Amino acid sequence: SDDITVIADGISVVKACGMIGREVEKITGVETVSYLLEKANELHKSIFLLGCRPEVVALFREKLACDYPNIVIKDLVNGYIEHKDDVFRRHVAEGADLVFTALGVPNQELLIHKYFGEAKKGIFIGIGGSIDVISGAKKRAPKFFQKHNIEWLYRIMKEPNRIRRFYQNNIKFIRDIRKLKR
Repeated sequence: SDDITVIADGISVVKACGMIGREVEKITGVETVSYLLEKANELHKSIFLLGCRPEVVALFREKLACDYPNIVIKDLVNGYIEHKDDVFRRHVAEGADLVFTALGVPNQELLIHKYFGEAKKGIFIGIGGSIDVISGAKKRAPKFFQKHNIEWLYRIMKEPNRIRRFYQNNIKFIRDIRKLKR
């Protein structure tokens, strides 16, 4: 669809796109979200977020108030609530300019896909752990890791329990793309 743009947040997406003949540039979620927040602040746009831990949502709310005071906060809802669909659908109907989901892959993308057609406006984006970094709850990988496309390695070193998710979201993903290509 012309209404959808793929932003390659991870090197596995860049590699997969290359395997199917589409060249894309890696642009991290943190960079994308930061840019969108800057523009939303300049243009007095509104935001809705569903996801993150409650303490990260609180930090993000403070960050918005301090660094992006012109953004209209429709709502910032943590990802540990019941009835996520109902909350998301209601906010889509209200029409925020930026609709962020931070529920992890693929949950955030599935939720967006489910309700995107009901939106009258808005930029919808699954932002994964970007708010964790932007809010200051977690540190971004050092420049060396960023430059060499191995931010994933830094995250695994900091949080070894992410290894299973890394396997599912990257190694298995690339393997599945290879199978589909054949």
